[in-house]
Amino acid sequence: MNVTKLAPTFPGPALVTLRDATVTLAFGEYGGTHSAAGRWLGFGLIVALVAIGVLLVRRRAGPGGSPRRRAIVMLAGTAVLTLAGHAIAAAAGVDLFNERYLTILIPLVAALGAVAVVATERTAVVVGAAVLLLAVGLVNLGRRYHHQWEPSLAPVHVTALSLHPRTVLTDTPAVLYYLKDLHPQLDRPFDLGPGLAQSCARPCLVIDDLTTTTGTPRRLSGSPMRMGRFELTLER
Repeated sequence: MNVTKLAPTFPGPALVTLRDATVTLAFGEYGGTHSAAGRWLGFGLIVALVAIGVLLVRRRAGPGGSPRRRAIVMLAGTAVLTLAGHAIAAAAGVDLFNERYLTILIPLVAALGAVAVVATERTAVVVGAAVLLLAVGLVNLGRRYHHQWEPSLAPVHVTALSLHPRTVLTDTPAVLYYLKDLHPQLDRPFDLGPGLAQSCARPCLVIDDLTTTTGTPRRLSGSPMRMGRFELTLER
């Protein structure tokens, strides 16, 4: 289908779907159990841990703590614990988590940033932050427009296999996903800096996407091969 965006697995607003979505996100896409009793047990454990965390935060804030202070502590604590959990899982070699789970940090950091902006009590700062967010949103909308459908990377895959590279570098997540058997490394995703092409193990295949941030492929010694929106260069 060449589609990289999928509909939610458990989109319904029922308690059962809430349980399934929560357990899946907490224990990893393949870490949950198929048993209904096991999923309810996992859901109960998550709810219990959240409740304990809330109680601890409230106790830390004290009975005289303001609602704003308690909210800030909860937001910051959740963000820090999320990062810590991913770091521990990675260090332990647990293959259950996906980087997309870290998207929870986006609203957490946005909320903390909004608190910081409002705390300045300056209208100019609030208006400036709003204008900046609007500008960033418009830029991102322009970049993502008509980019929900990925092209077929089959020709790129066949060519890459025929070159027998020891290292594969790319500036696009599309290659990371569709050519994962080549173990590509994400390099220069924003077209900044020299990247790893000068020091990667030879032969080194560089696959640049001409529709990234600037659409400017890196300058290399090898002869580039243009395949649709991709440019392949083999460094020997």
